[in-house]
Amino acid sequence: MNATREIAETESSGPPRKGTDERRAEFIEIAIRLFSARPYGKVSMDEIAAEAGLAKSLLYYYFGDKQGLYVAGLQRLAREMHEQIAAAAAGSSANPRERLMAALDAHLAFIEQYPAGYRELLSGAMSHPEVRTIMEDQRSALQEMVLQGLPPEVPAGPAVTLAVKGWGSFVEGAELAWLAAGGIDRAHFSELCSRVLYGAILAAIEVDKKD
Repeated sequence: MNATREIAETESSGPPRKGTDERRAEFIEIAIRLFSARPYGKVSMDEIAAEAGLAKSLLYYYFGDKQGLYVAGLQRLAREMHEQIAAAAAGSSANPRERLMAALDAHLAFIEQYPAGYRELLSGAMSHPEVRTIMEDQRSALQEMVLQGLPPEVPAGPAVTLAVKGWGSFVEGAELAWLAAGGIDRAHFSELCSRVLYGAILAAIEVDKKD
């Protein structure tokens, strides 16, 4: 039985069934959980289909292959993270520093909830263009938030811009170490990240003054 026929028969017989979007979302949810728990090569399409209680042919119908499902899962994680960060920033005060801290805390709360998924997200961004685009957009949005929030007296020189971009890379590396080893709670880690940012900006201002 091909996937198209199976979908039609599933939705036209017996009690009400899940819609296409809901079924697809269920596959993605299961994939996120399994791919976060074990390496990509250790997760099979048979296992994902068995978890969902549906035929494997539906997985191929919706996603094409295992990589398509993997990328769909990472895309969903990235979008959820972006939405949570944007909502936190929009809901905070107009003070640029408080807005940045709210966004950073929302980001850290998300990766605390999905630590393995976040590691997969960063790894996937290196090898999958679709995921990389989403992550690059997220990084650019955070950098722009920082640059727009700088006080008027801070010169927008090249060193300051480089410092902010480099800070983003520091945060991602520090997050992976924090998730692996812990050592401090989220509030203190957030403070560490913000202090590193402002220290880098102060150093960059001095460098820009030398031009």
